[in-house]
Amino acid sequence: MIFGYIECAVSTIGPLLNTISRAKFSYSDPKDYSVAGPIYLSMNQEKLTQEMEQKLRDLLEREIRPAVQMDGGDVEFVSYEPVKRVVTVRMSGACQGCPMSEITLKQGIQNMFQEKFPEILEVVTVDEV
Repeated sequence: MIFGYIECAVSTIGPLLNTISRAKFSYSDPKDYSVAGPIYLSMNQEKLTQEMEQKLRDLLEREIRPAVQMDGGDVEFVSYEPVKRVVTVRMSGACQGCPMSEITLKQGIQNMFQEKFPEILEVVTVDEV
């Protein structure tokens, strides 16, 4: 007799749970990624990328560039690749062709970016890309 009750309960609860789960996720909430999908995510990702680029530019202009310019070189922001988490810069002036520019890039510029933004994996120059 008990098995009959369990079988009845399972056969009733199963369809009920399916109905509840479909009802819960069938509305079109913009944060429901299964509905809004790539459009919402790409718009959000683009905004986050723009914000990150601005932060990187600010750090470069405020702290890194003046130090490089003191030695006769220059560095400018070129791009940020959020998927690869790579920042690309252009080095010019005395930095161009200088054997120490690689050390400046990796131990100076890259370390500064990574200290402020741990998500950055690497900083490269335009000619390395």
